[in-house]
Amino acid sequence: MTTKFRAAHVVAMDDAMSVYSPGAVVFDGPQLLYVGSADGHHDPVDKEIEVPEGIIIPGLLNGHNHAAMSLMRGLTDDSPFFEWLTQHIWPVESRLTAEDIKIGVMLAQAEMLHSGTVGFADMYFEVDACAEAVEQAGMRAWISRGLDQPSAEKLQASLEFCRHWSGKAGGRIQTMLGPHAPYTCPPDYLAEIAAAAADRGIGILRSLCRCAAYAALLDEGKALTDGVSRHGPDSNHGHGFRPIFTSLMNLHGELRFRSGDHAIVMDGASPALATSRITQKAPIDGFFASVRWHAALR
Repeated sequence: MTTKFRAAHVVAMDDAMSVYSPGAVVFDGPQLLYVGSADGHHDPVDKEIEVPEGIIIPGLLNGHNHAAMSLMRGLTDDSPFFEWLTQHIWPVESRLTAEDIKIGVMLAQAEMLHSGTVGFADMYFEVDACAEAVEQAGMRAWISRGLDQPSAEKLQASLEFCRHWSGKAGGRIQTMLGPHAPYTCPPDYLAEIAAAAADRGIGILRSLCRCAAYAALLDEGKALTDGVSRHGPDSNHGHGFRPIFTSLMNLHGELRFRSGDHAIVMDGASPALATSRITQKAPIDGFFASVRWHAALR
């Protein structure tokens, strides 16, 4: 069924940061058909909704979430962090069942959708229950099993979860490995997780080459430094890694990024904003990135 929304303002969030006043958005089920001025679309639609004083923007994304913890909202919130975590939250979590977690995720999704949030990144446990809840609710999610304390069994279970659920629900569910925090994952365990991720990664170049426009791209260095997107040169989806690098440099930090057989280092701490150098390295699968913040320049 085709639906048309007309609003006082439509913020497209495209390359030109277009704002249409008044504007219209037309979609058919999951497919977006039109975004533009209110008088620019004349095809008949099944349903038309007027929002005369409203603003339409793209759906929001929650970048850090533990959705099932909606069940614990307000639990001793006035306690110091580690007391709150170790003496109150962890004991409750130890008694949660998979069904509890699914209910908590469903509650969190209802709240997120009510506020215009359409996707979220989540790290928790009983991740199959979380994925099932996402599949039912229709949201997008990037899900990882929290890896806290060295455990080969947990890491293997997390890898199996990634294999089973990646791309499910029509591509709405993506999976990741999720080391919990520096105070629960010692350096050796973090290195083990990173190695497991790299072994199963696709790499930047390999991802770009899925697009026909870049099928012949052989230089990993070009993939790192040029503003290319795996969706194609004329797509509004993604602009490669260069804009991300530039943004990070503006934060006065040092970025180290390695993919395939190249590594790039950019430093935004100098008065000239940035210096960059790219070198060829032994090839790896997947990619690694790190950012060092120059605290003195905050």
